[in-house]
Amino acid sequence: MSLFVSQEEREYKLPSEGMCSAVCVDVADLGEELNPFSQKVRHICRIVWEIDEAHPDYHRPFEVSNRYTVSLFEKSNLRKMLATWRGRDFTAAELKGFDLEKLIGVSCQVQIQHRTSAKGRTFANVVAVVPLGKGMRALGVSPSYKRAKDRDGYKPPLPASNEAPADVGEDDIPF
Repeated sequence: MSLFVSQEEREYKLPSEGMCSAVCVDVADLGEELNPFSQKVRHICRIVWEIDEAHPDYHRPFEVSNRYTVSLFEKSNLRKMLATWRGRDFTAAELKGFDLEKLIGVSCQVQIQHRTSAKGRTFANVVAVVPLGKGMRALGVSPSYKRAKDRDGYKPPLPASNEAPADVGEDDIPF
């Protein structure tokens, strides 16, 4: 008897595009990864927000996230996002060390934009993070949210190798 396997086509529900209220629920250390373009190793984190729109299937807030290189260099995306969110740039003292864990539980507004990949899949991307407007109600972290580091099976990231991955030849494939 044969066993066939195929790729499942799944449709994911996305949050609405536009500006919405959000709260930071997680900052996850993704470890180091090799940038395929520059061939340099960079330290990556993921910042996760819950937004004020409920997922229709799960009846809990949608989660949106973005990945950042862990850097406060003046042109880094992380620093630009944090300065916009805070409404001010960093002081010289703050640039010596900023604890990203301070973000958890902090409310903001996120701008969500849908983008379609080359393979035709649409994603909800966080393109901007700004402070709450005057008079806006702060959101709290939903009690059902569990941080990545607190989930069963979590393994801390390993440092990346400085070497590019070896090419796999046709003779190396086991089938």
